Amino acid sequence: MAIPVTGLDVPNYSPGDASASFQNSSAATGNLNGDTSFGGMNPFNPAFSSNQIVIVGQGGSMTVHLSSPVPTNGSNLGVYSNVGYVDVSADGSGQAQNPTSTFGALSRAVVSVSQDGTNFVKLNGGAPVTFGNPTN
Repeated sequence: MAIPVTGLDVPNYSPGDASASFQNSSAATGNLNGDTSFGGMNPFNPAFSSNQIVIVGQGGSMTVHLSSPVPTNGSNLGVYSNVGYVDVSADGSGQAQNPTSTFGALSRAVVSVSQDGTNFVKLNGGAPVTFGNPTN
């Protein structure tokens, strides 16, 4: 379930070793454009441009601030990455092979959350979270 997020900002961003062309932190603060210029965004065609993805490289960090808490009623906050399913159709219509395989580098990061912006709790026991699901 997608939730509308207003008042989203990035008060702290350190790119680490991220490519200079993907260091636009404002890319993390808006709705994704549904058209990637190669058609509609879907699990076979994920976001990939520098105005839709900001990279936090090795040694980097980013704090994203929301103006209100994320509800705990089944809504969730997601991290999109450039992972997609390999399309084996002849016409690019989106057909996965069996077994399904993905393209794009799997991203991993230590993720922490805070209610007050001061006291942070690491998710996943402090181990890096792998963002390996295709964007939908």
